[in-house]
Amino acid sequence: MMRTVKLLLVAQLIASTSALAPPNNQQNQPRQQQTEISRRDALITSTTVATILLNGAMEAKAAETIDMDAINAARAKGPTSVGELIGGATGAGSTTSNDNREKVDMDKINAARSKAGNPITARSKMIVPNSDPGPLMGIRGGNKGKSVVKIPRVGYSLYKTPAEQAEKATSVALRSGILHIDVGTLYGSNGEVAKSLQKYLNIGISGLGLAKEEKPELLERLDAAYSAGSDKSVSTVSSGAPNSIAPAPDGSVGRRGRREQLFVSHKISNAEQSTDPVKVRRAVKNTIKELGCTYLDMVSIHSPLTDSERRLETYKTLLNLRDSGFVKTVGVCNYGFFFF
Repeated sequence: MMRTVKLLLVAQLIASTSALAPPNNQQNQPRQQQTEISRRDALITSTTVATILLNGAMEAKAAETIDMDAINAARAKGPTSVGELIGGATGAGSTTSNDNREKVDMDKINAARSKAGNPITARSKMIVPNSDPGPLMGIRGGNKGKSVVKIPRVGYSLYKTPAEQAEKATSVALRSGILHIDVGTLYGSNGEVAKSLQKYLNIGISGLGLAKEEKPELLERLDAAYSAGSDKSVSTVSSGAPNSIAPAPDGSVGRRGRREQLFVSHKISNAEQSTDPVKVRRAVKNTIKELGCTYLDMVSIHSPLTDSERRLETYKTLLNLRDSGFVKTVGVCNYGFFFF
């Protein structure tokens, strides 16, 4: 692929160069004729060169190599002229030997991914499972982080959901069987989300009231999704999978049971980050009170764009809230390697 792109680039550069300069033996011809001839010659030249080069590329071996030395040198320096770019693309000006070229051996990479006990495999399975996963994923949490908190793999986020639509959107998600609700201070919709959560916690699915206002076709699809999720849960429980949960029939459990099956993930804003633990605790407890859900399953720092002191002190306070039972587990959002 890299070779094909380079060859196409050469053809385009030759075509553009030919179009700019008419042949020397036609300098005295009328301007209109010069334009016609130069365009014709440019088209013939570019088509011929592209055909020859692409045919050569098609005959190349399937195993491509990546010249990392040349790429890094180009990134550091950059071409200073069209001629230099053409020379680098065709290899005329390259001094890199084949011994310095780095090959991508996908067989070895895939073998490393599938090898038991490889740390790369452990991480990749959590993100892109190699097999059909259970509905829950275990993460560290609880007092001192010594227990496992099960987070539903499928969730619904209120990100960019208008506040006036948040209650209905949450009800639709719950009706379809989604029990992982993602909220945040910056979303500005916790008050509306709480209305739907309280209906669900107090009564169950039937208390959401969607049957009165939605089309039957939509309700059928939501119920089908709910049933599919329940069947999946039953199958994983039957297979003995560790990250599984048996669904409870609507009305068979009380508020406490429904709350235990619900996973509410909240994110505190930059304004709520503070070196003062009292301010952070107050912000989290106010959210618990606003949502009416007794505790939060996860609280994360929404953004690292404050300063290291506030980030670290805020995180320490969240850990204390976790150990006190107000939060099940903590995390961060939108962090890159730099901030870690």
